[in-house]
Amino acid sequence: MNYLYYRFYRAALFIRKGGDPEQRAWMVFSIAQVINLYSVSQIYLYLFHRSEISISVSFSSITSLMILFINYILFLYKDKYLVIVDKFSRETQKERLMGIILTYLYVITTVALLFYAKHLQFS
Repeated sequence: MNYLYYRFYRAALFIRKGGDPEQRAWMVFSIAQVINLYSVSQIYLYLFHRSEISISVSFSSITSLMILFINYILFLYKDKYLVIVDKFSRETQKERLMGIILTYLYVITTVALLFYAKHLQFS
């Protein structure tokens, strides 16, 4: 989890040097987790034919806020992101390349799961 945050942090720095890359990384990482939670729950409901069960908007909103809050505590509170950045900034070129590939796979899988879950919802 820390490594994914670090990769999103590095991507935020690459896209724009100024601003607060730690907050952009926190937001993107949290949104990806919310999307994954939504997608997995929709796929679960579809696979087990629980059409009588639906996820309410209030439950989804509360869960999303909880993920944001937990990730805030894990990454931003008391500048914990600095420890994460320091830890992973010493990676070798090979480790860096593997990390970038795995991060791309995570993002692609997140988007694919979202599209699949939305497809199931409309069928």
